[in-house]
Amino acid sequence: MVAVLAACEQTAPTKSAYSSEEPIGKTAPASGTAGPDQSRVMEELSARSRIPVSELRVLLGDCSRTQLAMTLCASRNLVAAELELDAEREAKRASVVPECRAEMDRAHAGWKAERDRLCSEETEEDKGGSMYPMLLSSCKTAATRARILFVKEAAACPGER
Repeated sequence: MVAVLAACEQTAPTKSAYSSEEPIGKTAPASGTAGPDQSRVMEELSARSRIPVSELRVLLGDCSRTQLAMTLCASRNLVAAELELDAEREAKRASVVPECRAEMDRAHAGWKAERDRLCSEETEEDKGGSMYPMLLSSCKTAATRARILFVKEAAACPGER
């Protein structure tokens, strides 16, 4: 059991993984494969922002027009990356023993807390400014895309597959 749990441990990426610049208006998945359904992304973004999908479509029409549009585009990119990560995690979880699933879930929760902490630190000097939400979302998106690649490449638990 200890070997199974040890094989499932996943570490958080280093701070350097948060620094890559991603185009604000793009939602290309990290893996080069098809990402989450855009209607699902829009529904989730609408739920998080409390802006109706019809209004989001207008605001997202030109991601460089206003700071609000840039912020919403960065939020959309984060939602798309988080949905893709959730799908990758679920695919990986389906192929492992329950003990490993529990360890994977604990590791993911730890990674997410560390991502949020590091991105908050990285954007601290911008706090209170109009660009802060966009910068925070962009940081989290870069880290989440790195995590997608990590999850895809992580080995399954011993004895599984």
